[in-house]
Amino acid sequence: MKKGRKTYFRQTRETLKEGFRQIEHKQWRGAVSDVREFYLSPEEQEKLKKKGFVKRWLLLAWWTLGSMIKRLSPVRGFFLVVGLVLLLGLFQIGGVGNKSDFSVPGGLIILFILMLELKDKIIAKDELKEGRAIQAMLMPPSSPVFPGWSIWLYSSPANDVGGDLIDYLQLDKDRAMVALGDVAGKGLPAALMMARIQSTLHALAPEFPDIPALVGRVNDILCRDGIKSRFASLLYAVLNAGNNEISFVNAGHFPPVVVRKNCVHELEKGGIALGLKPGTSYKQQELSLNAGELLVVYSDGLTEAQNEDGEFFGNERALAVFTQLYGMDAPTAGETILAGFNTFVQDTPPFDDLSLMILSRNRG
Repeated sequence: MKKGRKTYFRQTRETLKEGFRQIEHKQWRGAVSDVREFYLSPEEQEKLKKKGFVKRWLLLAWWTLGSMIKRLSPVRGFFLVVGLVLLLGLFQIGGVGNKSDFSVPGGLIILFILMLELKDKIIAKDELKEGRAIQAMLMPPSSPVFPGWSIWLYSSPANDVGGDLIDYLQLDKDRAMVALGDVAGKGLPAALMMARIQSTLHALAPEFPDIPALVGRVNDILCRDGIKSRFASLLYAVLNAGNNEISFVNAGHFPPVVVRKNCVHELEKGGIALGLKPGTSYKQQELSLNAGELLVVYSDGLTEAQNEDGEFFGNERALAVFTQLYGMDAPTAGETILAGFNTFVQDTPPFDDLSLMILSRNRG
């Protein structure tokens, strides 16, 4: 028993020491900013900017408390108020010099509510962890092997589960499809819609050699069975083992970028995103890649990523990295992009999912 207690206290001490080592002023400043953005409406945040220092912090505390109570269940919200009243000594019994102190019971009530909320969070975290594991199993290999082509696929969610789609499927011995999509929003709702799109593509792709017809069918299914205000962009491409042609349809996604020996340029924009308008017709585009040339497709998690100073990675930085890629195979090019990206963002938490798809024709 004594040995067990010693182990428990040693583990607790190590946890506290590690937490102390990780404390940084910038992290706490970022945490305050996150709390403000989560609990306060945009209108309230604008009002705070116009207030003086003291009044701004008083209003921040008051509005944050009110928002916390609204987000709790009615019972937990009620007991949180009771706990705060007791903790702050706003309720006392007895005359002057003989008042009862309820601060300890008040603190215990607040601690109990915190324990309940933490329990709920841990359960949800475990469920999301399982969801992430399932999502990872649905992902294709990062470098699928297909004759004549070098392919590199990458996706990293901003939260436990992501709403970006990365997909690969060999349709027959001569054809393979690759796809990159971006569902509006992030987190679990976007992840569920992403899984729906992926399963629909896998079911229909072998039976639809006509790419615009396939994308149009997926769009109609999402319009029929999807959720209102939820939509997704998609770039769907088919590779042929016997030549250097890429046939693709762009449904509302960023224009892909072609890297050639002396230039980097975006291709033309595509049609509207999936799930917005039934009966939409999509246009097929064709592209030829010679040895050393690449096609780069990316989600907005690349260009809209921010560093700790609030600067965006942006199109200019992205294009500057892309100009270095000529002559590389797809995996090397992908790692080069990630190196430039990680150097820029460093330890800043991601705001959106990041996905990349790079295609190049094998040499020889």
